[in-house]
Amino acid sequence: MSTNNRVMLVTQNRVKPDKNHLFDEWQKKITLALTTFTGYISCEIQKPNPPLTLDWVAICYFTTLEAAKSWLQSSQRQALIKESAPYLLGINNLYLVEENKHDQVSVTASITTKVPSAVEQKFIEWQASVAPIESKFPGFIGCKLERPRQGSNDDWITLLTFDNDKNLEKWLASPERKNMLEELKKFTPESHVEKLYVGFDFWFKKNDPNSSQVWKENMLVLLTLYPIVFLFSFIQNPIMKAGVPFWLALFFGNAASTILLGSLTVPWLIGRFNWWLDTTKPRTFFRDTMGACVVIGLYFLSLTMCWLLSRFL
Repeated sequence: MSTNNRVMLVTQNRVKPDKNHLFDEWQKKITLALTTFTGYISCEIQKPNPPLTLDWVAICYFTTLEAAKSWLQSSQRQALIKESAPYLLGINNLYLVEENKHDQVSVTASITTKVPSAVEQKFIEWQASVAPIESKFPGFIGCKLERPRQGSNDDWITLLTFDNDKNLEKWLASPERKNMLEELKKFTPESHVEKLYVGFDFWFKKNDPNSSQVWKENMLVLLTLYPIVFLFSFIQNPIMKAGVPFWLALFFGNAASTILLGSLTVPWLIGRFNWWLDTTKPRTFFRDTMGACVVIGLYFLSLTMCWLLSRFL
């Protein structure tokens, strides 16, 4: 069988420290149930490895998108997911990835919800029941749940991703979602939706937008941002001498830099560093360190070249 069109169902869960052994047994039940499911190929389980990784990651391969969604929506999986709810801390990701669609564009809705501590477990169980319904809608890619962080954020945040704005709107306006929100109101009345179109994430079209990858993405953006800004400083000065005010020259310089970053330099770097950014592969200390060392080495090379140019220009 050709694996070029395989579909991956990627799940990532943060488990309560004292429940890891129970979650391990539960994961074995999931894997066993999958072996009898039509369209299932195989499953890779990545266990936590503190302090490098804190989450359980399961990458399950299916022959088609329909097969993956069928499993996601199955009553068998729903019963098992309900069983696992007491083990989870409420930091969960779920994504459907078609291996032949690496250039897929997406849009994300950020949903913030205030949840009283007394009903957090109910909310986690409710959230787990939403994804199978969302996946029935065209264009569903995945969802990510983040619990409140003391000192920075008091709300639960759900990041819901579809392939385009039209499909996202279909779900947001659907009767199914309205019914789910009615259930949510039984234990919390506050929930707000905001679409996300900004940030560096749209350059890094990764299958599992793991927050632990952000430092890598930022390093690559800095690698290309610095030389571009440096070079544009030599163009900006003659423009200002010609009578263009600083504030206007700075705007055009930033506009040109943004266009170069988004359409040329960052996408090119992603292709060169895919071996370092790929979250579908097991994360290792060696690979993380090797990539960081390469980028730091390129920083020094960039700084040296800019220093030499500054002496002669």
